[in-house]
Amino acid sequence: MLSSQAPAKFIDVSQMPGTSDTDKFLAAANAFNRGEAIHIYIPWIGREWILEQTITFKSSRTGDYLQGRISGDPFWNLIDYRGPDGTTAFKFIGCKRNRISDIGLRLFGNRQVGFEVGVDADVQSTSGIQFLNCRPQFMSGKNCTGFLIGSNETWPAGAADVSFIDLTKCESYYNPVGDTHQLMLMNVIEKGHIGYQFVGGNTLANRIDNSNACGCNIGINVFGTEKLPNSGSSGMYVTNFGTSYTTLVYQVDGGFPIYAHGGRHELGGSLFSHGSSKGYQPSVVPASITDMVVDDFMPYTGTKSGLFAPGAMLSFRNCVRAHVTGMQFGWYGPGEKPSNKDFFFLAHNNTNDKARVYVEGCTGITPGSPTVSQSGRYDFFLERYLKVIKPA
Repeated sequence: MLSSQAPAKFIDVSQMPGTSDTDKFLAAANAFNRGEAIHIYIPWIGREWILEQTITFKSSRTGDYLQGRISGDPFWNLIDYRGPDGTTAFKFIGCKRNRISDIGLRLFGNRQVGFEVGVDADVQSTSGIQFLNCRPQFMSGKNCTGFLIGSNETWPAGAADVSFIDLTKCESYYNPVGDTHQLMLMNVIEKGHIGYQFVGGNTLANRIDNSNACGCNIGINVFGTEKLPNSGSSGMYVTNFGTSYTTLVYQVDGGFPIYAHGGRHELGGSLFSHGSSKGYQPSVVPASITDMVVDDFMPYTGTKSGLFAPGAMLSFRNCVRAHVTGMQFGWYGPGEKPSNKDFFFLAHNNTNDKARVYVEGCTGITPGSPTVSQSGRYDFFLERYLKVIKPA
């Protein structure tokens, strides 16, 4: 039986008190943070909203219920975040079952974050948030992150729990400038932006669906091992994810399973790097990469690529059970030569168990079957890999 409750209170940010845009957003957030059931609406006001400090949504109430909804104008809403370097535009702490939709956001600083979901010393659990049609855009700053999910901190109450965060039809966007494919990728590497970053040892069961990244050095980064001994993001599901001009599409630490299905990636660098940043991990972990189109890639061989094996299209560094199926690898970037590195790079030093990589039903770039560099105990299975010859 459902309990009765009052309808959500509607708040128009433009009608909130304050002499600045930041004041109005802070007033709306304060109403949300009192624990009321609220729908905050961000209308188009004929110009960009200007925010000069972080807007934090942290409810004073706890529990498994719908706390609120935040939505922008689906066509014209745009927010310019001009806060200090190293800060976040919108932060969500301890929220449960919220929907944030139709928010366009531009980041003008360095080391800034568009949307951050995490915890603090008071609140150790955040879950059930959906981001729908949200778009952080990177401007003049470097090394910014579109979405930051999780926490690397350890609090007296225990490890941070950030779970069941859903990102649907979202985009992290930067427009690289250059005359050639190589120059545009170098521009992306120099800026160093990350589209979607998941951190922490208890950041679990999150999903990205029908979303994309453009002009990012790393498209999706899943690293639970940066500060914690355990790896993070268990059961990471990514469906129909697409990228353009992204140097490395997937960078994962290999501590927990990841399943990536579908999508198209074009004019990028490398597709997948799997392994811990702090060395080899002994646990056997599944990784599934299926049914993608990877077109006009040019694997980068420099040290800033984010790869453990610069120049490889796919690299696995752990005791993994990897399945690479139904992939279509197209030509290298326009006017560029392919990397002289191995297509697959496999490295593993666990003497107790072999890692296994299965490649089946894929279509390959010229000159045909992918070359493999292997060290340690690995089984590599290549079946039904179709060689494609580029027309003259």
